[in-house]
Amino acid sequence: MLPILLTAFAGTENTSAMVLQAIERDCRKLLLPANDADAEEMLKETIRAEQPVCVIMLGQKPVICDKIAVEPSAMINDTVLHTPMDCTMIRNLLTQAGCKAYLSKGCGNSACNHAYFVCLREKVNCIFLHIPTKENLPRPEAVVSALEALIDGLGGIPCML
Repeated sequence: MLPILLTAFAGTENTSAMVLQAIERDCRKLLLPANDADAEEMLKETIRAEQPVCVIMLGQKPVICDKIAVEPSAMINDTVLHTPMDCTMIRNLLTQAGCKAYLSKGCGNSACNHAYFVCLREKVNCIFLHIPTKENLPRPEAVVSALEALIDGLGGIPCML
């Protein structure tokens, strides 16, 4: 099994945390605080200690309904960092696994964007996936199943590092 790190944001109502806990694959799981500075420190320390081949980051996005947003990039100030992973292949794999997915145009201005930017700056293969909030996610088990299929299929997704 590839050393994979899965992250989500802590919180009892945060769907990313709920989905993270439900994933049954053999990988390291990390719940990040919503505080940018604390999340940054925790993420950098874990990446350096664990040296994962890939980081899959999860967050929730209130404006989407019953689908996953694949985030190609993160931006802080005027600096944009892009994932080295093939986002189209990731979207296709999630769709084939039974969960609607689309390529997003921006990771937003929240803790999600900040954590993704930090991860990309660490020069590690990573992808950020936004999932709906609880009220917009009628089938959370479909998201869990699709993410497990993504983890299983990571070896076939090209990276540019």
